[in-house]
Amino acid sequence: MSTTSQTISAADTARHFMILYAAGNIEGMAALCSPDAILDYVPMGARGRGKVQELGVVLWRSFADSFQDFRPEIVEVWEDVAKETAFVATINKGIHRKDIAGIHARNAELSAPHLFIFTLGSNGKVTKVTLYFDYLTMYRQIGFPTDLVEEIKNLPAS
Repeated sequence: MSTTSQTISAADTARHFMILYAAGNIEGMAALCSPDAILDYVPMGARGRGKVQELGVVLWRSFADSFQDFRPEIVEVWEDVAKETAFVATINKGIHRKDIAGIHARNAELSAPHLFIFTLGSNGKVTKVTLYFDYLTMYRQIGFPTDLVEEIKNLPAS
């Protein structure tokens, strides 16, 4: 996997990525990824799929800005035997201080489990970031987006 004399494992890269995320260093996060790296925030469906250098940077910056004291606390990091795929379990925490994605800031505390999966290419750069999280847990903690609230209000009674 390595193109240098030192092998960089996926777990090391993933840890570095999360340290940069906690510091709000979005440019540093993007620099760990290849120019054509793919982002797949699975719970977001099609809205969460795109290029890291475009969609990823926008989403990460938005989240870091909305949760000014944002901190992804690492629970566990592990990797496959080839050291090309890393799995990072975190509890993303922070106080919701700025509106985000139609959710009005109420200074509510967020504490939501996330699972990041990082895939590295032969050059040691991240080629794909896959993320799983529970939207409902986040909504219950910080509030629901206004468009979803309206949609729920309009659902037929069962």
